[in-house]
Amino acid sequence: KCQLTWNLAGDRLLGVGNATGVSLWTVGEGKGACQVYRVPTGSAQTKVTCGCFASPGSVVAIGGKRTEQEGVAGNSSIRAWPYVAAGICVWDTLAPPASALVAHDGAADTASAMPTEYTCLAWAPGHHQILCGTKAGELRVFELRQRRVLQRVEAHGAPVRYCFLLEGSDRFVTLSGTAELKVWSMRGLECL
Repeated sequence: KCQLTWNLAGDRLLGVGNATGVSLWTVGEGKGACQVYRVPTGSAQTKVTCGCFASPGSVVAIGGKRTEQEGVAGNSSIRAWPYVAAGICVWDTLAPPASALVAHDGAADTASAMPTEYTCLAWAPGHHQILCGTKAGELRVFELRQRRVLQRVEAHGAPVRYCFLLEGSDRFVTLSGTAELKVWSMRGLECL
């Protein structure tokens, strides 16, 4: 399964898939005007399931299943770049690979409090937040400026499959794996 997402300007396409990895296409007019860039995501996640743009063009957020850390009782580590285990990773595709990871949720919770897997992401540009659906039916709000999860809500009794912002309003919609649709307010994360 591969998820495709266009940026707001319509000139970049993000492709995310566990088997295919993460790719970003810049689309232009004319022969040879399309360029592909493979986003170096390293070993932060064992499974990549979803992604979205977190800026008009060069910053992308990737969600999935975090890598299990090695070690015991506070001495755990990741032995490969980027040396973090995170379910949400925010990458600046214009930065050098060594400094491209600009935010993640790896330090936000203990491993037991982290969701098993993120299933969908949606960027709320006016709020500088990423709405994150999980396999357990939870909805999380990741604040880009603070680089942490601000809010958590039990949204559905089944996995959250889709999350969409309703343009021109302060609302968004979630859809569960059982086809339950809910409309939410961005203020206070209230179900309407």
